[in-house]
Amino acid sequence: MQNNPMVMAYWAGGTARENLKRTNKDFHDFMVGQEAELTTSVSGVRNVITGATNLANVQRVLVQAQQDPAAVPIDPVASPATTRAAHQALQASAIEVLKKTTLLPSEVNIASAAFSTSIATGANSKELANSYRKIGEQIAKLPNTDQAIIKSNVSKSVSGAVISINDVKQVIEAKYKTKLTLGVNDAGEISVVLPKSRATLVGPDAAPATSNSLTTTVAAQEFMKQVKPMLNNIVYGTAMLTMKQPKEVGTEFATVINNNQPYGGFYQSAAQPVTQTTTPDTSTTTEPKQSKNWWEE
Repeated sequence: MQNNPMVMAYWAGGTARENLKRTNKDFHDFMVGQEAELTTSVSGVRNVITGATNLANVQRVLVQAQQDPAAVPIDPVASPATTRAAHQALQASAIEVLKKTTLLPSEVNIASAAFSTSIATGANSKELANSYRKIGEQIAKLPNTDQAIIKSNVSKSVSGAVISINDVKQVIEAKYKTKLTLGVNDAGEISVVLPKSRATLVGPDAAPATSNSLTTTVAAQEFMKQVKPMLNNIVYGTAMLTMKQPKEVGTEFATVINNNQPYGGFYQSAAQPVTQTTTPDTSTTTEPKQSKNWWEE
């Protein structure tokens, strides 16, 4: 773990630590807490054990990623802060190894496990949205055999994420007795299309929103709160490895999820080609800018 770029940035102090705080605040705050627990004398041995256990959880994720290219399961005992720190450290390690074009098998595993884990859990969604194109270009420089390992495992995570998103959608629709329909903006971000409401009108024609539209809005907010990072990651993770435009990818996934269709992934071996479930929208040819969504207003 001492070779992890974020760990080195933290212990370097000064500008490096300030930049870490700005770009990866969760990991920075995690390290501050662990440093305090490992060095304080107020609570003695208890703090040392707690700090060492949290660091061990982060280390476990990194070691498992070296050994297995699949997504690393979340430790149910680890705190959310520790889990976020582990996921940030893992992705930082992946980006670091991808600066090279010749990787050791363990380094290929790290890259594969990092992005597979992000997609399976919704971790690092903002970072992936901002860097997916650059990361994809680095992966494209690797030998085809290495690319196949990464694409295969990320594709499996995307398939699993689609199932999870559909499950959440069905539970919320049943809970609120409403139907949620997903749409895509120009940046490729998927969100619920809200029903139009007369509540936005003013003057004599104004009328309160119907109970149905309010119910759908509440259901949409709950749905997006649970799956927004995962929705972002299936789009940008797929675009990263297929070089498709995010809007095209987002349109495909919105259709699959709206219709509760099976999704076999975007990559399989030549003997098992992926079946197209939708007709791609190729109207977008330029890279769109990230835009603000209704749930962020």
